[in-house]
Amino acid sequence: MQLARRPIAIATTVTGALILLVSTLRTQPLPAVGPVWEYVTVTNSAVGGTETCFAAASGCKYEREAGRSSESVASAAARLGEKGWELAAAADLQNGKGTVLYFKRLKSVINRGESAANR
Repeated sequence: MQLARRPIAIATTVTGALILLVSTLRTQPLPAVGPVWEYVTVTNSAVGGTETCFAAASGCKYEREAGRSSESVASAAARLGEKGWELAAAADLQNGKGTVLYFKRLKSVINRGESAANR
């Protein structure tokens, strides 16, 4: 008699586990999108200094820094690095008179509310 009860107990346990698994998976929300990135470019200005473009859906939000190009580019890169920006690429300008640095940062709850003035 006990041998007949064993398959019933196993079947009942497996069925209960499946029902619990399905109900748990249904309550888990699926992520709407993958990671969201922010982008910034730092460009040597033709008149000296740098121009930083914080990319947004509405266009660039610019910051300009006067000074010697090499020093202001290094200053801008260091400032961005302190705020979590990662250098993604660098390229020479077509005219050969400067460089563009491309930075990216994973958008998070911490920096989502950051305004252009505080970057």
